[in-house]
Amino acid sequence: CPKHGQTIYERQPNYVSLAHSLPVLPVDAGQPKLTALFSILAVVPCTVDIATQEILKLAKEADPEGKRTMGVLTKPDLATERATQQAVLDLVNGNRNDLSLGYTVVKNRGADDHKSSLKQRHEAERLFFAGSPWNKIQNSGRVGIEALTKHLSRLLLDIAKHEFPN
Repeated sequence: CPKHGQTIYERQPNYVSLAHSLPVLPVDAGQPKLTALFSILAVVPCTVDIATQEILKLAKEADPEGKRTMGVLTKPDLATERATQQAVLDLVNGNRNDLSLGYTVVKNRGADDHKSSLKQRHEAERLFFAGSPWNKIQNSGRVGIEALTKHLSRLLLDIAKHEFPN
């Protein structure tokens, strides 16, 4: 298990996986005590065998029950095989999911796209997920940057409510 404030990372070709635990902060007497609560955002490209990713193994060590780990699947446009696409659909739908916070899939700009605006990026993502097979999960609340933003905001709010109940 990681110690508080310890960063766990693994460098893989073309990306770095990162999980960081938040340290327990000292507080004055009479104030709520912060716990060692931390969340893990496990970012995994759809182009690899998700089950064998080291970041998920590290997250499992730090969060055996999967209650504080959220999966983010990237590069769905590069997942061209039907079996890979179905695996992503199953994860997003919760059919093959050991993370209680679930998985969200996002499609970012390509590496060569330096000119599109944020609005154009959002529209391109929306259009991508409107196509097959992604349209099957388009209304799941687990697709796109906007959905990820909502889930992370809700998670942060839930942590704040838990740590500061009054």
